[in-house]
Amino acid sequence: MQWIGARPTPGATGLMVTLVASFLILAFAREETALWFRKYCALHPLEALGPRPWQLVTSWLVQDRFGAVLGDLFGVWIFGTIVEQQVGRRKMLTLFASAQLCGALVIALVGRVLHPWIPGLDIAQTGCGPAVVALTMAFGLLYGDTPLLFFGIAELRGRTLAWLSIGIGIGIAVLNLAWLTLVGDLVGIGVGWLFTTQALSRIERSYQRWRLKRLKRRYKVIPGGRSSANRNYIH
Repeated sequence: MQWIGARPTPGATGLMVTLVASFLILAFAREETALWFRKYCALHPLEALGPRPWQLVTSWLVQDRFGAVLGDLFGVWIFGTIVEQQVGRRKMLTLFASAQLCGALVIALVGRVLHPWIPGLDIAQTGCGPAVVALTMAFGLLYGDTPLLFFGIAELRGRTLAWLSIGIGIGIAVLNLAWLTLVGDLVGIGVGWLFTTQALSRIERSYQRWRLKRLKRRYKVIPGGRSSANRNYIH
């Protein structure tokens, strides 16, 4: 039995502090400053793959909606903490950053390509939804059949809790017609699966084996040695 909802780990605490700080800065900043920060740092699909590429990195720091930041904090606290306990701080933060960057790239690409045909795909995207979904997916894979005590009250299996959380997020995105949010969630699912199942490592090993076989076909052994007439060659 695994108990979740306890004190956050150091890596998760650092992410939560950063999210809260960015939200408070925007909440209490002057209106002109908040508008400038949202204009230049939020993810605008028509600009992120163009004149303002830094938006791919800074968009997760734009936390200007209380409900959204509360959801991100909850995901980092619950899923980030327990993933960090299993794989360590460095790997958890690597997963968070990789999923957020990949999600931002795909969101910007989809929004830039499809915005003429689907209205609303050129609006600013904020928060760290892809990263939180990736942490949730990793949690579900790491603790699939493990019985969990959720805040010491409800008993759920890891896989059930993960898919329940992901399903709620996808359902809200579909109901709100937030297609770019849905795209980010799907990217987060994929990155979390790749990271946790070590699929990339297996692909890399397969590539290296194929490369070695290819190199072996390019070379051959030349007869020689002490007992051969071709003594000018060394094996």
